[in-house]
Amino acid sequence: MYRERIAETPAKSPEALHLKSLMLTYHDYQLNSLSHQGSAMKCRLAEWQTERLKATHADLYDNFNFRSGIDFLLEELYGAHDFSARDRDLERIFPKLLKLLPKNLINTVANLVELNLLTQQLDDQLVQYLMSINASDINESLYVEAYQKASTAQQRQRQLDLVKAAGELLDKHAHNPLLRLTLNWTKKPAKKAGLEELHGFLLRGLDAFYEMSDVDVLMQTLIERESHILSNILNNRPNPFQS
Repeated sequence: MYRERIAETPAKSPEALHLKSLMLTYHDYQLNSLSHQGSAMKCRLAEWQTERLKATHADLYDNFNFRSGIDFLLEELYGAHDFSARDRDLERIFPKLLKLLPKNLINTVANLVELNLLTQQLDDQLVQYLMSINASDINESLYVEAYQKASTAQQRQRQLDLVKAAGELLDKHAHNPLLRLTLNWTKKPAKKAGLEELHGFLLRGLDAFYEMSDVDVLMQTLIERESHILSNILNNRPNPFQS
């Protein structure tokens, strides 16, 4: 039902066309769900990656100024939670979204959709490789092996680019007082309309980034470190997660 709604929605601007294409691709991809065994391994992978990221960036995570932003990135964009309700909310309001949102916010939604899609694709590739070698759990050596075999430098670099853009865009919108005020005012209408998951996601993201200073420092440090780790893994260097 929602696919037809997206497909039939007129998209006149390049930004709207790009978002529409991403939404259709994301919808279709989600239909190809992993088996129960694969889903369990995917949750384990998300947990392992979250703990690895917290360990790698422990100095940033221990900085109270950055913690809310890092928690949002890890839990809301990269966690092991079930985001299907939020995704369906976005599909339901897609026609209104294209009508009401300015181009810069459409671009922000497109960035988040592409990041979510690519992250799921990359995680599924890792899971499929781990299952192909009958791995029962994940450790550093198995993760590095799967990373090398199941993903490309181009995919991983694109993921980092999208994470960086997501942080910059959320920081920008978090300091738009009208947008934050509007989201706070519309909590009850959103709940009544069955859009509580999507509305809460947006509000939590803006609140997290509003509370932070030096977001540019955080994002630059995260991306530099993860780029270094990417290079270490793809070049088969020892101790790839050490900076």
